[in-house]
Amino acid sequence: MITLASRLETALRGAGLAVTGVSVGEASDRASWLVHPRDLQAQAKPIIDAFVLPTPAQELDEQAMSEVDEKKLRAIVMGIYECWPNPLFTRSQLRNRIIAIYKTL
Repeated sequence: MITLASRLETALRGAGLAVTGVSVGEASDRASWLVHPRDLQAQAKPIIDAFVLPTPAQELDEQAMSEVDEKKLRAIVMGIYECWPNPLFTRSQLRNRIIAIYKTL
């Protein structure tokens, strides 16, 4: 599972800050979210304040995708697609349907 700290670190780096790490004290108290090196804290504050927490559905999607072996999934999709005499889905739609089923297991 992707942690709040790693999400925040990715957002900060994406904004061009050369952070070397992030620590999140209390998730609900953004004042406890600290960046390293500490001299970047002031530059990080607007990004921290604007940071949007993922929804539970987004977290479940990410967890499911992290558990999926993409190469094996591609092989399954291609195998089913090639064996199906009259495919109702494109390969991409079939892939997405298999992932949706996987997430319900």
